[in-house]
Amino acid sequence: LTLNHKTTFETYCCLYFDCSQRWPWQGPHLVDMAGLQKVRPYQLQLFFSNKYAYAQIWKVSGDKHTVAAAASTIEKGLQEGLESTSDKGACARVAQTLAERAQAAGIDTVSWQRKPRQRFHGKVAALVTGLKEAGIKMM
Repeated sequence: LTLNHKTTFETYCCLYFDCSQRWPWQGPHLVDMAGLQKVRPYQLQLFFSNKYAYAQIWKVSGDKHTVAAAASTIEKGLQEGLESTSDKGACARVAQTLAERAQAAGIDTVSWQRKPRQRFHGKVAALVTGLKEAGIKMM
């Protein structure tokens, strides 16, 4: 396959993926090794700005997404005692708070997939391992 300027991303995409399906990192439905679909209703969404760290757990049902639990360093209660609201220590505090709120909402398992080219390092690693240490299982 050679790509030139006339080849669109959609054409390239349809060669390798079934375009009727959503991208693997977007939907709650993922295929396991046996080819069976597993429904993962709760998804972890992470966002890091230059000043703050945000984490949400979405409940996904069909095309509808609702926030089941959320925590961020923009909250005044989380900012107390932090040197910075955007470093790894702040992400660990966000993870602990999010885990407490998720367990209060009855959520014990969350699916999370990295974005393309996102490394499991630094703030991302601090937040995800903090959730695991607090008792939230990752799928």
